[in-house]
Amino acid sequence: AELIRARGMEDGDASRLPTGWSADVSGTGNSVSLDPTDTPDPSRPASLKIVQGSLGKARAINDGFWGVPVEAGKTYRLVIWAKSDVPLK
Repeated sequence: AELIRARGMEDGDASRLPTGWSADVSGTGNSVSLDPTDTPDPSRPASLKIVQGSLGKARAINDGFWGVPVEAGKTYRLVIWAKSDVPLK
């Protein structure tokens, strides 16, 4: 079942995140936005871009469809395409 709302960023644009998504950002140099210039699949209109500076936080939150019903004891599969401008440890 689909748990993540607008997982393909299909209803957002350069001025706002898609329905069901919000940003929690604090500190200097941190941001959450859509990037239409760099997507993992040409059929996707944009990717989610999170910039994390040295202080504060930058995170994207997805409300799912009336919440994300995670149940104890069940197995879930999450696939994320991620890249970084700096090496990750």
